[in-house]
Amino acid sequence: AGARYNYDQFEQRINRLIDPVGLPGVDILGSEDDPGIGPAFVPFEFDVPSDKVVSDASTWRVSAVYELTDRLSPYATISTGYRPGGVQLQNTQVTRDPNTREILLDTSGFFFDPEAITNYELGLKGTAFDGAVRFSAAGYFMDWEDVQVLNIDEFTGVSTTANAGAEALGAEAELRVKPVRYLDIIGGVAFVD
Repeated sequence: AGARYNYDQFEQRINRLIDPVGLPGVDILGSEDDPGIGPAFVPFEFDVPSDKVVSDASTWRVSAVYELTDRLSPYATISTGYRPGGVQLQNTQVTRDPNTREILLDTSGFFFDPEAITNYELGLKGTAFDGAVRFSAAGYFMDWEDVQVLNIDEFTGVSTTANAGAEALGAEAELRVKPVRYLDIIGGVAFVD
């Protein structure tokens, strides 16, 4: 058995050069009343709000093994995992206030949440023929909360991270045979749904 506490906080300052073309309220050519900003890139700097990217979680693992014989042992494990949330610059929307001419930052979709998982596993391990044959088999179920999924826009190629729920059910088995010295034959099979 074991446990861990995780605390993650990101602090970032991001600098970007923004093409003013197409920004609402931007006058590229300028006028007598507003000289505009010219047909060039505009430096834009902002701080990522650190209180928005704080993640903490307790993770743990409990495992039990029972020796049916000195060669055969079933086991059971329950464990949890965690991946911190974060920020993605690709979802930053920049506009310009038509009244104050201030460049504004819209952070909708800017943050993604931490990911958590609980894993349940049952298995069996054993040996035969004085250790010349070793085998193992296991079945598992994984339950994700807010799993971080990478999305790639097929038109722009821009990648972003989103949160979703997911589950996985699977089984796997492995057989290792050592017929003679210096020779190992290993085979395995796995299934995931």
